[in-house]
Formats: sequence, C-alpha cells, structure tokens
Amino acid sequence: MAWPAAIRYPGQHPRRATVVGAGSFGTAVAVLLVRTGLRTALLCRTAEQADELARGRHNQRYLPGVELPREPSTWWCGSRHGCDAARLEAAMKTEIHPEYVPAHVRCTCGNEFWTRSTKPELHVEICSNCHPFYTGRQKLVDTGGRVERFRRRAARAGH
Repeated sequence: MAWPAAIRYPGQHPRRATVVGAGSFGTAVAVLLVRTGLRTALLCRTAEQADELARGRHNQRYLPGVELPREPSTWWCGSRHGCDAARLEAAMKTEIHPEYVPAHVRCTCGNEFWTRSTKPELHVEICSNCHPFYTGRQKLVDTGGRVERFRRRAARAGH
C-alpha cells in the first residue's frame, strides 16, 4: 500500500513529534502523526528493533499487516536523534488501564444521562443540573446521614 504525501499548506512550518515506545499503540500513533504531516520519530527500546522497523517498514511483532510509511524515522533509546522534538507523544500500555463501559448516571434531582465509567450504573446526589454553583440556588445536602451510615458499615466490618 502506498502512502499519500503529507498535506502541506503555504506558510506551514514543518512540525516534529517523537513517539516513545514502538509497540502496537506507539507504532499506530506514529503512523497517524506522519499522515497528519508531522515529521515523526519513533523511539524504540533496542537498536535491533529500530533496525528491523527501518529495514522492513513493518512492525510484525506488535502491528502485523500494517506497512509503515517512509517516515517515521526510528531511533533506539541510546540514540539522541529522536529526542529533539517540539511535541512528545507517549504510548501507554493497555493492560494497566481500567475498562470503561457506557454508564447510566441517575441523580436525585431526576436528571439522567450517559457517560463512560468503570461501573455501568451510577447514582449521585448532585449533578451539574442541580449543583448550587451552576444553578445559583442553595441546596441542602444530607452528608450527615451518609457519613453515619459509612461509620456503621465500617464498625460492622471491624475497621
């Protein structure tokens, strides 16, 4: 697959980015940055990995089937070439982040909306629809009852 030339506009100065980490996510981010016209360097963990990516233009281990464009240039950690960037994009491991699912939020004021959270159902006492800061009206919040229930539960659990 041939990559289209990066879009350049009159007066546009070439921008640079460095992506740290040549795993699946880092490689994909580097390819997307190249497509948007940024001169991109992909920082690899080892010199061997950088050579393999530069030679084969594929990241078979982490992103099989995706051909890399002429850029990004690949560098390994011991090299200082990839560290001269105006912008730094860090690739993160996916296993360490929680899974976010669509969550239905219900407020005591009756407002309901959808967002994403680690829990599918959320029940709140105050939302942006009824919060005094946004409405300008005072609202009594029963924190004493909730604190007392928490203390009773903690006492039963032996804390």
